[in-house]
Amino acid sequence: MDKNILLVLLISTIKSYGCDLCGCGNGSSFFGIMPQSHRSFVGLRYGVKSFDTHLDIPSQSSHELFRKTELWGRFYPAKKLQVLAFLPFNNNEQKLVAQQKTLKLNGLGDASILVNYSLVNTLMSDSLPRKLDHNL
Repeated sequence: MDKNILLVLLISTIKSYGCDLCGCGNGSSFFGIMPQSHRSFVGLRYGVKSFDTHLDIPSQSSHELFRKTELWGRFYPAKKLQVLAFLPFNNNEQKLVAQQKTLKLNGLGDASILVNYSLVNTLMSDSLPRKLDHNL
């Protein structure tokens, strides 16, 4: 197995901690690493986020679990136009510790379409191969 792949797999299993206040504030708008930016694709991705809130106040303490399965893709309707589309399905759960109650909310999330226009894109040009490509 390639050393880089092994390193990524090991790092991805490490538990991490984040800000209790911001939680899901950015709406999971991270695209991740997108190699081969000149090619179209369609994919399915899955993500899980877990938060414990109000740890110092037992009567308000809760454990929240946010799972998202997302159909997403990228295509090029024109040479300098890139379109990214996202269709998420959310499976959210909140366990209220003091009340011993679990609240669930499942369903389709907000579909999103992003359109990017490239002023300069040497990667998509038909000229000879280069060591560096530019996209603005």
